[in-house]
Amino acid sequence: MNGIVRNAQGANKVVAAIACLLLAACTPGAALDGSDYAVIPITPQLIAAQQAAHAATPLHAPNEKATAAVTAYRYPIGAGDTLSFRLIEGMGLGDAASAVGMSAQAVPIKVEADGQASFPLIGALPVAGKTPEQLRADLMIKLSRYFKEPRFELQVQDFHSRQVTLSGAVHTPGVQYLDYTPLTITRALERAGGAEPAADLAAATLIHANGTREQLDLLALLYKGDGSQQRLLQDGDTLLLAENHRNRVFLMGEAMKPGALYIKAGQLSLTEALNDPQSPVRESQGPNTQTASIGNIYVIRGAIAEPGTPSQIRIYRLDSALPVAYAVADHFMLQPRDVIYISPSAITEWHRFLSQLLPANLGISKGIQ
Repeated sequence: MNGIVRNAQGANKVVAAIACLLLAACTPGAALDGSDYAVIPITPQLIAAQQAAHAATPLHAPNEKATAAVTAYRYPIGAGDTLSFRLIEGMGLGDAASAVGMSAQAVPIKVEADGQASFPLIGALPVAGKTPEQLRADLMIKLSRYFKEPRFELQVQDFHSRQVTLSGAVHTPGVQYLDYTPLTITRALERAGGAEPAADLAAATLIHANGTREQLDLLALLYKGDGSQQRLLQDGDTLLLAENHRNRVFLMGEAMKPGALYIKAGQLSLTEALNDPQSPVRESQGPNTQTASIGNIYVIRGAIAEPGTPSQIRIYRLDSALPVAYAVADHFMLQPRDVIYISPSAITEWHRFLSQLLPANLGISKGIQ
């Protein structure tokens, strides 16, 4: 019930702000209808001030724990992996190699469910949990019993023992196997083809194998350089990206296609929103040139606030009649829950007034006759 009330209050604020835009002569910098809602013109000076404030925002320090974990990472062999084992040619083994069943060709060796793997001559060895470097050292000791200078190659051929899961609004959700390269969140998302436009990057959930959860701001990590949100993914982790219906802006008024737009890739400029980059039909987007008021495009910010967040409404105006308007608007970055309102032209308002008035008068006149 409280959610309904809050939504209704937010909608009422939007309606009130738009009513002010319609009823008042909205000169830049002037308050609307005696209220505190001043119209702020979108100018190069405003853009410069916003960019300076953004540049002055300090970046978070890197996650030292995650950085250290990435540096120290070594892949541990596990059950289900397939190893590739090969003796180096030129060892001078002669008939000794064939006598003990060894070959200069690489042979695949499966790590069994009990964590052991069987090698020629040596037999079964416990390998699960060991890094390839550790297993090479063990094999060197075992083979030294038979050869003076054993030379061989050992690699993990197929990685199947350790995995993480990416779920939700990613391009290719599913299982990813750990390998030699540390699997950070950024690498996992890259392997999955990236996040979907509707992904709630700012509120991602990392669920560890032991059931503990972390809330991460991947929007800050991917697009603001916040290394504190980086994590090294471990076996059994699940990274969940839910769909984000908060991360949208709303296009209203005299638009060819009113509706909601997702803020993709962490940012969406006013110019992009007016041309709806998410639609394949580019010609049908933007202001309706037949009905829109050229020079009166508004961005209402703060009217739709998150629950528990105080509402601070600001209204910005783009004079789209200026030659540089859309170049300036391309640097005006929208924020979640912004409302873009394209006001109707004076002639459009007059025609709509007549369309509502005349049918009623016609009906009255017919009744009198």
